[in-house]
Amino acid sequence: MFRCLSFRRGALWWVAAVFSAPAVSAPGGEVIGELTAKIDGQPYQGHALHLPAEGTATATYQQFGENVLVSVHALDPKSERLLTNSLQVEFSGTGEIRGSVPATVSWWPQGMRGVFYIGGSEGGQAAVQIEELQLGQNPRAAGSFSASICRKESFFAEVDLSKCLPVEGRFDSALKLG
Repeated sequence: MFRCLSFRRGALWWVAAVFSAPAVSAPGGEVIGELTAKIDGQPYQGHALHLPAEGTATATYQQFGENVLVSVHALDPKSERLLTNSLQVEFSGTGEIRGSVPATVSWWPQGMRGVFYIGGSEGGQAAVQIEELQLGQNPRAAGSFSASICRKESFFAEVDLSKCLPVEGRFDSALKLG
């Protein structure tokens, strides 16, 4: 339940961002990380950004007592719109998170307004292999992930388990407290 609520909260935040940021090269945006992947065999490369003027970042962590939530949302630097062709990897755990953990992976080829794919929390499967997770001073996350992400026609539609794509990749990013 923790992962599902965090995905929906994060997705609603991104819906709000669609109306305020038309391009990836947002003024004042600083690249803080990279996510590379193959989505159905096609290469993908995106950047995690820190947007100091907006007081936010696309690679974050949150702590709730012993619970930790990490989200790395990569934006395609070649895209004309900020959230078009964005890829997000999210995972959570309790205490010290190491090794292989369940995750949620989502791909937004048309941005937040169109069809998207998700695996882990609502359909398909997803896992992260954590290579580095440092919180507190100089927070950072690095690792690899693999998933089967399945199509959703809209945010509130059911997942279509007959239309899934394989995705695997790597991420390495500084994190900001979210």
